[in-house]
Amino acid sequence: MKKKILFIMVGTMAALSFAARTPKVKQEIETVKLGKFDPVELGSGTFRLRKILVNELEAKDFSVMLFPKNGTAGIVYKNMPNKERLLLDKDARKAVITSYNAYLKDFEEKKLDRNQKKYKATYEYARAKIEWGPFQYSSYADPKISMGYVFVGKSPYFCIKIPSTKSNQRKGDTQIEYGGNLLYFTRAQAKDLVDAITEEEIQSAVQSQMVVLPADDEYDAGEYEETGLPAEEIPEENLDYEEN
Repeated sequence: MKKKILFIMVGTMAALSFAARTPKVKQEIETVKLGKFDPVELGSGTFRLRKILVNELEAKDFSVMLFPKNGTAGIVYKNMPNKERLLLDKDARKAVITSYNAYLKDFEEKKLDRNQKKYKATYEYARAKIEWGPFQYSSYADPKISMGYVFVGKSPYFCIKIPSTKSNQRKGDTQIEYGGNLLYFTRAQAKDLVDAITEEEIQSAVQSQMVVLPADDEYDAGEYEETGLPAEEIPEENLDYEEN
């Protein structure tokens, strides 16, 4: 009986310890409308995904897009047969940037564990939104992503983990589920991503879409006229670590 109680106590303490290491995050991303304009590209780059059925990494091009309808910055890429986009709100972007800076510090101070051959959530967690589909982004889920690193050979990759996540959508009697993925970035590739999702970059993109009329386009409430044109004519518009 004493052994059983001790076993329960140890199990409870382990569960509490795990919970303490995995902080709670909000249940869904925060959306903010930034304006009425088309999505804007903030940057682009390359990362790696592990090939299906083969123990190899495959390079994937990505672009970072600002979506003004919900205020997110999305990592947009193809993961055949689907196209996918990982949407990051302000909190998620901050978590990715904070995690990258911590990884960079560990990299430069040689604190990365060379024996870490499997991914470990070493840094921050955040709520994100993943959208995917073969032709349109018709499916979605709200995963709790994490950031960490893993060694592949002698190279330490910064990683974003998108776990398997059930969607609120259903297809018939089946609940839709995202299968999960791990995005691998070299130090330079991660910098390309981080530089694109800073608040300064986003505010600059928003400002670039604002239309400002020149002072000479203003007119008062009185009569106005356009001279030199016939009445019926309309004018025309004019280190020790190795990196792959």
